[in-house]
Amino acid sequence: MKMQHSDFIIVGSGLAGITLAHTLHQQGFSFKIISEPQMSRCSMVAAGVYNPVVFYRITKSYLADLVLPYAEQFYKSVETVLNKKLLSPLPLARVMASRNEQELWQKRREEGVGEYLGALLTEPMPSINLSISDGLGIVKNTGALDCASYIEASLDYFKTSYIQEKFDYQSIVFHETNIAYKNYQARQIIFCEGHQISENPFFKNVILKPVKGEILTLKFTEPLPDEVSNYILNKKCYLLPIGNNIYKVGATYNWRELNEWPTPDGLLELEKNIRDITSIPFTILEHRAGVRPAASDRRPILGIHQQKKQLAVFNGLGTKGVMLAPYFANALTGLLCHSTPIHKEVDVARFG
Repeated sequence: MKMQHSDFIIVGSGLAGITLAHTLHQQGFSFKIISEPQMSRCSMVAAGVYNPVVFYRITKSYLADLVLPYAEQFYKSVETVLNKKLLSPLPLARVMASRNEQELWQKRREEGVGEYLGALLTEPMPSINLSISDGLGIVKNTGALDCASYIEASLDYFKTSYIQEKFDYQSIVFHETNIAYKNYQARQIIFCEGHQISENPFFKNVILKPVKGEILTLKFTEPLPDEVSNYILNKKCYLLPIGNNIYKVGATYNWRELNEWPTPDGLLELEKNIRDITSIPFTILEHRAGVRPAASDRRPILGIHQQKKQLAVFNGLGTKGVMLAPYFANALTGLLCHSTPIHKEVDVARFG
């Protein structure tokens, strides 16, 4: 069979792989995407909420001032290419847990997080269906990416470059200046395999701390009160409105059972978290699970293999993946194509 040539081979078709594909495409580079669709469904399950604030201490997310505007511009450009609405800007309302959280919120508004923190709404909410007695903190520059539509529409757009099969590491042939995989030849292979990088023989030194997350799609029997109906609600979980009283709710954090099977325990946890916000009855439409790839130091993982320069990696995006993916896909493209240095704290070389 005749050898097919491209600039890169991307292994994986989740958020990282698809975002990298669009970045390479925008900059005029050719590629093949190799992925077995059923291998990992994390990105297809994810609700895609993006938020520049970490609520634990009400601080900015990692490089939020850089990655957030870049991500918003990137996804809007992809919407134009795919002719599909993907990004839904929507303010987020943090349900205050205590007076102490209120005080910390006000303090952070006066500090460096202030540009993302809106008003603290502490007026009593009249509805008996809400449990928000300590008020709401409004976060700006938040929203959601329809991850499943983003991936599905992108794979259809790139269908002539998409090969549906399980990647076989034994089929790699290294040459001095390029690399071959079966009848495909490229400058480099870029692994975007999510938590399954643990099976990759070339990146065994990468230390992930993957976490299983379960989410629900549900329908409330009546609309949430007007005071909160136009927000993503957050308290121990998020409630993301997607229309007609339907919400996506998530996510749990399970570091022990790293599989993609929904569990009764996960369901009970999510139901309890919902009840901490509202007492409106609901019907569950779907219950799904996925394993998020996160590095042990909670930083993205990208860069070139230290010995085998024909191999690269893009991984570890974790819970902030929607925000991080475009900026760091561009950073990796700059490294691979123009030798532009990347941040040391995200370089795969940090694992030795």
